[in-house]
Amino acid sequence: MAGAHCPLALAGRLAGLSDPLPPLEEALTAELLALVPARTPDEVTFPHPLVRAAIYDDLSPTRRRELNLACAALTAGSASLPHRVAASAGADDALAAELVATGEKRIAGGKVVAGGESLLWASHVAASLDVRDNSLLRGVDCLQLAGEVPRAQALRDSVLACRESPHRSFVLAALTAASLGEPGRARGSSLVVSVVLRHPNMLRISPSRSVDP
Repeated sequence: MAGAHCPLALAGRLAGLSDPLPPLEEALTAELLALVPARTPDEVTFPHPLVRAAIYDDLSPTRRRELNLACAALTAGSASLPHRVAASAGADDALAAELVATGEKRIAGGKVVAGGESLLWASHVAASLDVRDNSLLRGVDCLQLAGEVPRAQALRDSVLACRESPHRSFVLAALTAASLGEPGRARGSSLVVSVVLRHPNMLRISPSRSVDP
C-alpha cells in the first residue's frame, strides 16, 4: 500500500504499533516480508509479487481506502498523491489540479514517464471534461515519447472516447504510426505530419523531446 519499498517506521505507524520489530521478525520468519538490503533506516518489501497480490486482494475496499488515507496523512507532497488518488471516492478537481501541476513539473525536469502517470491520474479524478481529456491526451503522448508504447496503446479506447480536438487527432495519429511497425512506419508518420501541418500548435502541446524516463 505504501509502495514497493516502505520504511519500517512508516509501516509501524500505519499498523498502529509502538514497536514494529517483534511483528517484523514474525513476518520475516513467515516469509511474508523481506528487508531491503543496505537501507538505513530499515525498509521492508514483499519477497515476491504474488505475496503482495495475495495480501492486497485479501483487503476489503473499505480497508484499502482507510490505509491509503493513512498513507496520505503520513506522507507529504508528491509522495502522498498516489494514496489520495487511490482513496478518492469520486471526482475531485482540486486533486486533479495538483496532479496536473506535479505532472508538468516532472515533465519539465525530464521525468516524462512519471509526469505522464501523474497526468493520467488527473484524468481519472477530474470532474471537468476539459481537464479529463487534456490530461489523458498529454499523458498518453508522454508515454509514447518515453518509449512506453504498449502502455500508450492500451489507452487507445480512452483516447477515442475524448471529444474531437486537434490534440486528440495528433495522439491518435501517433498511436496509429506506432502500431504499424517498420513496413508501415512511413505511412504512419505521414499521418502525424498531416495533423501537425493542419494544427501547428501541436508542436507546442507535445512534451520536450529531452526524455529521462
